[in-house]
Amino acid sequence: MKNIITAIVVIWFTATNINAQKIPITTKSEKALDFYKKGWQLEDKLELDEAEKMYKKAVEIDTTFALGYLRLGMVKDNYDVRRKELKEAAKYIDNVTEAEKLWIKGRMDFYAKGFDGSKEYGYFKKLVELYPNDEMANFLFAFVNLHHGILKPDLAIRHFEKAIELEPNFIKPYNELIYTYLENKNFKNSKKVAKKYIKLLPSSVNPLDTYAEIFMRSGEFKKSIKNYNKVLKIDSQFPWALMGITANMNFLDRHEEGRAYTKSLKENTLTHYEYRHKWKALVTSYLDEGDFDNAIITLEKQKQESVTGRNKREPSFHMYFSFLRKTRFYFENNQSKLGLLEYKKWYKYINESDRSEKSKTRIRNLENYYLAYAAFLNNQLEDASIHLNDFTSTNKGETDASKILLSRILLKKEQIEKAINKIQETNLNNPYNQYWLMIAYKKAGDTKNAKKYRNEILNLNDRNNINLSLVRRKTLETPINKS
Repeated sequence: MKNIITAIVVIWFTATNINAQKIPITTKSEKALDFYKKGWQLEDKLELDEAEKMYKKAVEIDTTFALGYLRLGMVKDNYDVRRKELKEAAKYIDNVTEAEKLWIKGRMDFYAKGFDGSKEYGYFKKLVELYPNDEMANFLFAFVNLHHGILKPDLAIRHFEKAIELEPNFIKPYNELIYTYLENKNFKNSKKVAKKYIKLLPSSVNPLDTYAEIFMRSGEFKKSIKNYNKVLKIDSQFPWALMGITANMNFLDRHEEGRAYTKSLKENTLTHYEYRHKWKALVTSYLDEGDFDNAIITLEKQKQESVTGRNKREPSFHMYFSFLRKTRFYFENNQSKLGLLEYKKWYKYINESDRSEKSKTRIRNLENYYLAYAAFLNNQLEDASIHLNDFTSTNKGETDASKILLSRILLKKEQIEKAINKIQETNLNNPYNQYWLMIAYKKAGDTKNAKKYRNEILNLNDRNNINLSLVRRKTLETPINKS
């Protein structure tokens, strides 16, 4: 006889019409459901430690509670923990409703498959189609339209606003809606929503921090610093305020002074996510200053902390990204020999690690890309083209990085129109790609379009953006004059 798992499916609804239904929550225990609800309320108020306790109680009571495991994983900022809890959720996926399956599969695919948001997008799109009047379904679909490689701000705004309309006290969409408006450079609406967000969480510094960031993004750097200092009066070690001041100082060309704020962070108080961004803030500041040497030294320190075991917070993550960025920065600084050497160290580390064969293959395939880049820097354009074709073949397609390198080869060959067409195939929300399109248009004598992308870069004012920091100073030093 088959084991039969009895389940209580609780459906929250506002009307008998199916279009008004909410996402079901499947559990064998009403008590577990009660802890789940309490956890969600705490999570929405950013009380994450308390929320974690509630979710833990929920899955202790019902060990088959799929959504309980999902929420327990997502409340943590450690990707390894997220993957672990999502695997637990997946064990019981056959016991839950279609909506819950879509939710779990969306998160599983993103975190288990190299942070690829393409499948996640499809799952959440179907979820919101099934439950158009569920605030969480609208939030999830809006979120993936803003983050995870899918940038459709207008669609994100529509669904964040729908989530708030359905549940005005649902706090999460307010913060995300602010950042979506910022993508559209709608600073007026960003500030308007931020004021509502502050009222919803009057005892939290997070909304005040977001409000300060709006001023930075709008280019009002001194006002931004003033508002970040208001945050620091409440919590002198609030990491995002300290890193926010560092970012503002970058844009004011006061880099060393700005880095002092990030360096003052007490590392033992940082979450895993904050710890990642502390390193990124320092690297970004050095790059923005044009100091490649200290950016690379900082990355080596980040790597060595994990090599020696001093860093217990996602050491493999820090190792991976320090190798990745060091390799890239050497090439960006025209140091191809050091770049290739760093790549070989990176590949050896990955090959000897317990990472998946897919990850090892992905890093192995990069060899031809870097050989192409090295040949390009040495002005061996035919060799560069051959290696780039080999990379495309082994990688089963082009990447944005390979398209940009190909466009640079084309520019050196004076095939300007082909170069422009190739760059236009890339993500043009990326300031690095915008930079090379600006250069191509300038070379073509198209002053109007060259100025357009120059302004896009110089008006971005984004915090901890590696791509921006690589090109902002060069953009400032590239005048676009009428020919």
